[in-house]
Amino acid sequence: MKFLWFNITVKINNYMKMPHWPNPIGYRDIDLGLSRVYKLLDKLGNPHLKIPPVIHVAGTNGKGSTIAFVDSILRDAGYKNHIYTSPNLVNFNERIILAGNEISDEHLFDVLERCREANGDDKITFFEGITVAAFLAFSETQADFVLLETGLGGRLDSTNVIDNPVQTILTPISMDHQDFLGDSLTKIAYEKCGIIKSKVNCISSFQENEVLEVIKNTVKNNESDLFIANDLEYENIQLGLKGDFQRINAATAVCAVKNLENVNVSEDNIKNGLGNAVWRGRFQRLLSGDLVDKLPDNYQLFIDGGHNVAAASIINNEILRDKSKKWHVILAMLEDKDAEGFIKNITINNEEGDLLSTCYNVAIPNEEKSYNANDLYEITKNYVNCSVACSSVEGALNDIISRDDFREYNNNILICGSLYLVGHILEKNS
Repeated sequence: MKFLWFNITVKINNYMKMPHWPNPIGYRDIDLGLSRVYKLLDKLGNPHLKIPPVIHVAGTNGKGSTIAFVDSILRDAGYKNHIYTSPNLVNFNERIILAGNEISDEHLFDVLERCREANGDDKITFFEGITVAAFLAFSETQADFVLLETGLGGRLDSTNVIDNPVQTILTPISMDHQDFLGDSLTKIAYEKCGIIKSKVNCISSFQENEVLEVIKNTVKNNESDLFIANDLEYENIQLGLKGDFQRINAATAVCAVKNLENVNVSEDNIKNGLGNAVWRGRFQRLLSGDLVDKLPDNYQLFIDGGHNVAAASIINNEILRDKSKKWHVILAMLEDKDAEGFIKNITINNEEGDLLSTCYNVAIPNEEKSYNANDLYEITKNYVNCSVACSSVEGALNDIISRDDFREYNNNILICGSLYLVGHILEKNS
């Protein structure tokens, strides 16, 4: 029977394969709370109490990149790490890393089946179920650390059943998921700070003042020590992750590693780790694949999965940093995202249209919750001189490279606005 069940997955999109349990059809259903998670963990013998020391990471932007830097530094020093992140870009197995390797299909099926059988007919959300499955896998595989990313928020996030992490990390906190976390920075920060635990060191990236006040109060109430990451001190290092904004995430990672107790990490480990870090889909230049093969020599193609206002500001900084090139954006977003705020922040200081030359609006393939291209165009046309509704990414790319008015320039093309779109692109490009 196990053979018959093995490797059963459900394709939610044409590029994203989901496991057979919990019901992946409702994988974006959100019902914050910890009671169902605790109940299933108890039925399984509480595997979350048997996993390696946990570094718990919350925030709005930069969680995955910060984890990538921490992991790379620790690996260079000889440590093995489990990693739990979300969402995946192409295959679900990306979410669960066991001592440096993606969980195998066989192992993933095994832990999910045990969770399914233990849970029975009890209600459980998709994220809750896969989080418990990750804890089960972590508990049965040897490693030195677990790098654990929250899914949404912190206080009521499924990962927050870890009461005794060795460290908590807060990456930059900004407005996102207001319908679940609150309509102000203060409320959102309160939810994110829910991962802070009694007498456990907390590392924070640079934060807005009102966010920092919430962090300081929470740390004080928990009798914890707060370490705020300053600018990255290694000025001449070429970071493995592209974009000036990654220096914030790198600085946070260095601060975290240097304040881990009983860890032997050298300056060379830090420098090597920062230079070798890999995290796909974050201002990543694509070097091969179907789309790249179309490009003339004076065009470069980038992808970025950022989808909120803060992420758009980061993109804007990168565009402003490279004024020698014409920039073209291919944009797709989910309907529950602030599309106007996103494109408005990308186009700051672009009044003459001389930096961001075009914006092509597309829908995310096979995604029912995506903006359609025309509705997105109605928003972006107010901020970009040349805004176009287009039927596909491929069509947008073809139009950009065929235009005579750009052929004499060096051009950067950025596909952005959704991790789901990025996952679709990465299936055939890298």
